[in-house]
Amino acid sequence: MAYCAEINRIKAQFNGMDKNGDGFLNYKEMSVLLKKINPELDYKEMMRLFKLVDKDGNGSIDFYEFVDFIFAGCPIGGAALD
Repeated sequence: MAYCAEINRIKAQFNGMDKNGDGFLNYKEMSVLLKKINPELDYKEMMRLFKLVDKDGNGSIDFYEFVDFIFAGCPIGGAALD
């Protein structure tokens, strides 16, 4: 039960970040979260992290890639959704 609540919370976060409503996070949408986690990140570092999360390399992050990012532990530390 707690697991379902956590997934629902993450899905709501994902949907809230998906400003254009296409079901994916583009670099601009994901960079908001990355800056929230670590405001010191520069463009180059954020792009490197974006590419790490974008496992299939299609230039956007789907929900499953986002969940992997959250549950694998952010490579830049911190709690992504706090």
